[in-house]
Amino acid sequence: MDLPNCDSRVVLEGPPALMDFDECVTDLEICQFLTGAAKSIAFYQSISEAISLLVKDKKSTARPALLNNDKEAREKIALLQKQMSSIGFCPTVNCAIHTSNNARFNSKRSLSESEEELI
Repeated sequence: MDLPNCDSRVVLEGPPALMDFDECVTDLEICQFLTGAAKSIAFYQSISEAISLLVKDKKSTARPALLNNDKEAREKIALLQKQMSSIGFCPTVNCAIHTSNNARFNSKRSLSESEEELI
């Protein structure tokens, strides 16, 4: 009898699979696209930052390839930001991810000015 493998637990490298922007029809799909695009932008920005650190070594033979990868990452970031800005805001009502909740209570205590208030 074969033991079960752990293929389902394998974490893939790279940005999350992003749905095509043109295929987003419903509000839920647009919300999912915004979430995925934000994660992809963060991923490509981390790649760009890592490449900029590696490019500082001017003697490196991999410098042209790194510069090309950095250019591609910046182009993908620009495309995703353009698509996200064309949407504007999340159309899902009461979206817990994209809506800032301004009605939250302030959990910090106010500072008291006298010792009588402490008792």
